[in-house]
Amino acid sequence: MPVTVAATLRLAGSAILGCLLVWGSHAAQAQTPPDPAAAYQRGDFSTAFSVWQVRAKAGDAAAQYGLGELYATGKGVDKNPGQARAWYRRAAEQGHAGAQYGLARLLRGGEGGGRDPAEAAAWYRKAADQGQAGAQAELAALLDNGEGVAVDRAQAARWYLAAAKQGHAQAQFNIAALYADGVGVARDHAAARKWFNAAARQGDGVAHYRLGEMQRLGLGGPEDPAAAMTSYGRAADLGHGEAQLHLAYLFERGGAVPRDLPRAFALYRQAAAQGLASAQYRLGLMHRDGVATPRNPEKAVNLLLAAANQGLADAQYDLGTTYLLGLGSTFILGLGKDKRRSEALKWYAAAAAQGHVKAQYALGDIYLRERRIADGWWLMCAAAHQGQPNAQYVLGLFYEGRNRILWPSHQPSPVKANLTLAYMWYSLALTGGVSDAKLFRDGLGNRISAAQKTRAGGLARKWKPSTTACDIWRKPASLPQR
Repeated sequence: MPVTVAATLRLAGSAILGCLLVWGSHAAQAQTPPDPAAAYQRGDFSTAFSVWQVRAKAGDAAAQYGLGELYATGKGVDKNPGQARAWYRRAAEQGHAGAQYGLARLLRGGEGGGRDPAEAAAWYRKAADQGQAGAQAELAALLDNGEGVAVDRAQAARWYLAAAKQGHAQAQFNIAALYADGVGVARDHAAARKWFNAAARQGDGVAHYRLGEMQRLGLGGPEDPAAAMTSYGRAADLGHGEAQLHLAYLFERGGAVPRDLPRAFALYRQAAAQGLASAQYRLGLMHRDGVATPRNPEKAVNLLLAAANQGLADAQYDLGTTYLLGLGSTFILGLGKDKRRSEALKWYAAAAAQGHVKAQYALGDIYLRERRIADGWWLMCAAAHQGQPNAQYVLGLFYEGRNRILWPSHQPSPVKANLTLAYMWYSLALTGGVSDAKLFRDGLGNRISAAQKTRAGGLARKWKPSTTACDIWRKPASLPQR
């Protein structure tokens, strides 16, 4: 059948129209801008920036927030906190919660301009009121610490709880701590245990440790030693130094868990590396004594020094003994006798000033031998009143008047003779295991009346430790102040 001109034209027109429709469809697709949020999520920050920039200049709050995020983090552009502030602020003023939170963070930290905690608190509150969990948690922290706002622990607790319920891990930990301590809320160990557990499940090592403490002590639920050990172990694995130290104690001593000295050594070493003085001290003793490791006096002294310099009284006392006896490292052995002695007295004095009973007795003994009677008396008095049996024996000697024979000196005796008190102190020393006290007490008993012995016995029964009983005498000038 012949094709007419009109039919040909109709066919051509249809083909052109089809091509135009197809071309138009492709053109429309080509002109549709990509989704900047999706681009951001897949890491295509340049595309996100180019689209957000156009929209942000047109006043789109979401785009302004997006630009703020890019400038704040340096993704797709050079990091520029000042630009981040500017774009966050434009979006924040339009009510964008994420931008309000971002602006508040920069204002609080002082990035991109001056630091302004008060304005930060205002923006945090606006975002928090819209349910932004991060803003709720950080507003709570400001209220908790009085940063930019007045301290208000009750409000802080309310905002921590709001953020915690949205899964904010730090808020979960903080509200747990407030419940545990009864700060801003009524003390509630069950609630504390619940929120420590929630934070722990998100990998918070400190929360694992606090949860372990509650499980061990039966706070907020039943005692559960096995669960506590698991919690301590997870905290230790996450690098929590106190948990590592606690586990090391348990493995060193045994009882609650089988004794495992190599494991204790490894945990002490991890905690010591974080600067924990108690871990440095225990690790130093293991190196000194060759426990779970070959003896290494050099390492032992270095660790004891590290702990002593942090003020740990036990380490100061042991370091003093190490210097005095010339034990350990070649460094100490290389010092002259006089230098070792002066170092020993320095560390004994540091520990004694903190009330360390063994250090008080050791330093008091040295001072008495040096005929520094008043100083030696004070230290012996302090140690005796804290229950040190050998120091109690020395006080008995003083009150009986035997100090003039044992430590003759031109200095007057710090105390007058009091045979009733002498008998009491001898009795206490004998109870503490000082066998020499029996000879002197029995001899004294033949010289005093039955009434005096009865009085001394009553005083001994009523005796209680005290850290202030010796304050009526002059404290040695050699003891540094706490």
